[in-house]
Amino acid sequence: MNKNIRRIAIASNDGKSVVGQFGYTQFFKVISIDDGKVVDEELREIDLNYDGSDIEENKKNVVSGLSLNVVYGSNYKYQRHLNHLKDCDVVISRKFCGNGILSVERTNKVPILTRNNNFEKCVKEFIDGNLVHHTDRVG
Repeated sequence: MNKNIRRIAIASNDGKSVVGQFGYTQFFKVISIDDGKVVDEELREIDLNYDGSDIEENKKNVVSGLSLNVVYGSNYKYQRHLNHLKDCDVVISRKFCGNGILSVERTNKVPILTRNNNFEKCVKEFIDGNLVHHTDRVG
């Protein structure tokens, strides 16, 4: 595999539009980009039956000051999504909650919140370096 290839995961329910919140989407369109060109596309379905068996391992990453039930529950939900995105560098969604952003960042991925719901435009803006990270969409 070419080490220059970057993979972006975009929250999508149909592979055509960017949708909803990171923790609630059922699909991610994964785009492989090499030298500014899309070289591969794949629609990945989230395994909603993920049992959270590795959650104990993730408890050490808990952010202090947050309710343990909220953090562990969020960890479980986001880990379920991130298990399908291990080879991705960037995760793009129209909305993240604070725990979702922290979970993405803990896996050394870059979260990007976009206002854009047009899938092709979002990919082009990312490739061109013009995709804006809207922190006002955290919530």
